[in-house]
This record gives sequence, structure tokens and C-alpha cells, in this order.
Amino acid sequence: MRMLDPTIRWMAMALALAPNYAADCCKNSAAVVFSLSGSATVRLPGNPTKVAVSGLDWLSDGATLEVGTGSRVVLILSNGRRFELGQGAKATLMANAAPKITGVVRELPALPPIPKPVAVVADSAPTSGAVRVRGGEAISDSLYPRAGMVALPDKVSLRFKAVPNATSYRVTLENDGGDILLNVTTESTEVAVPAGTIAAGEHYSWRVRAFSSGSEIAVGTAELTTLSAWNALQRAEFASALGAADNDPATLALLAGVDLRLGLVAEACSEFGAAVKQRPDHAAWQRALAACESSRNGR
Repeated sequence: MRMLDPTIRWMAMALALAPNYAADCCKNSAAVVFSLSGSATVRLPGNPTKVAVSGLDWLSDGATLEVGTGSRVVLILSNGRRFELGQGAKATLMANAAPKITGVVRELPALPPIPKPVAVVADSAPTSGAVRVRGGEAISDSLYPRAGMVALPDKVSLRFKAVPNATSYRVTLENDGGDILLNVTTESTEVAVPAGTIAAGEHYSWRVRAFSSGSEIAVGTAELTTLSAWNALQRAEFASALGAADNDPATLALLAGVDLRLGLVAEACSEFGAAVKQRPDHAAWQRALAACESSRNGR
């Protein structure tokens, strides 16, 4: 386990391998650096090496954060408690206890707990199945959502990459009992699942078959897991308390990181996009957005 797993710095690599991010990055995180003015460092117990911290870095249990001269950090613990640390302040993070803080510190109004990573994101492979038919193009990792990624049950869109020479697509959605919940023929590469078709916290599978002049030329299959009602409630409460409705770019970027913990890659892409729209000069967010979109689209 790395000492800290920055939301921005891990993005290009972790999302390329996503969604193992939840297991490798923030499963054991104790806090996140919401904002940083100036400089700060972090180190693990027994390790004298200090590593520079950036805004939106996720910090591990046992890490000690130290704020630099003339600097300020706002830290959000996994349980929602918030602290503003002034220059010279030190905070040692404890997963199941209050942090040990010395120096200039002010506790801010607490937020609801930060939603924890979803187990299916850590335990699933981010792949989908593909079959070539009669020399046709395989529909593979472009299917979204797929294993290890999570969708909001009332906002599911099944997406896939266009197959060359395909004139239509047949998209089907089934539950674990084999019941067909959706069966449509379309010329589009995106199919919105009608609200009420699928439930929260359930597992499904879906398939797309590409046709050309009535002949099947490619097939692709993928898994689909929906966010549980409890996780959805935690997500909504955290976003509301954080002030997501105000569309502050730093808040949107943090929510993108939270959504990635939940496996909501499409939502994270949207939030990073909204943050970049307000701060087009923020190179790290631009890279995060590009990596997020690459993971979602299977590139």
C-alpha cells in the first residue's frame, strides 16, 4: 500500500486499470486534503521520508500530515469531521479514533461520512466479453457500464463503440434470474434504460449485437451493478452538506474522487468536466478528466 494515493496523480494509471482503484487507492484512506494553500507534507510512522501533498490527496491511516510555513490545509476525515490546519500544525490520522493534532488548528462544522468504496468495484475485473462474427469487429471494453463499474439505478445508459458497417444494434438487459428486462433494436450506440426497470444494489448483464444487412457481425456482453440505496443516500447527503449545488470547482473535483470510490465513472467524468469548465487552466484536472473519459470509453 502506498503512503498516499493522490486523486489527481493516480488517475492516469489507476483509471487505465480501473476500477481496481478502490482496492489499491482509497479503501483504507482515513482523510482527504480538501484544500491546500501553500505547502504540506505527509509521512508514515517509522518512515522519515516526507512526501509533498497536493489538494484532493487521499491520506492513509497512520499518516502524519505537516503544514508548511505560511500555509493552510482543510482536511476532511472519513467520518466527516473537518479541520483547518495552520502553519506548523501536525495531524496524525487514526482510522478509528480522533486524529492527534498539534499546533494551529480549528475544527469546522462536520459533514456526513465520506461514502466508502463499493466492494464490487474492488472485487470485479473491468472487462467485458466480446465475440467476432464472420470477421466482424469485436465489441469489447467500449461497453459501459461493465464489470467493476457501478451505475445509478434511475440513470442508466448502456453505451458502446460503433461497429464499422453496422446498420443496427440489438440491445438486451437481463437480471440474474435470466428475465429479459429490456430488448430494443436501435441505430444508436447509447440506450437509456427506462426508470423503474432495474433496482438499487442489484446485478445484471447486458448484451449488444451488431447487424449489417440483417446479418449479425459482432456481439459484446458486459455486467452491470447498480449502486445500493444506502450508498446512494450517503452520496447524496455528503454532496448536499459539502455544497455541491454551488458548483464550486474544488467541490466538484472532490465529488468526482468520491464517485470513483463508488465506481460511478460516468458521474465522475461529468464532475471533472464541470470543474475543468470553470478552471480550464487547471492542468491536473484536465488530465484527470481525460483519464476518466478514457476509462469510461474503454480506450
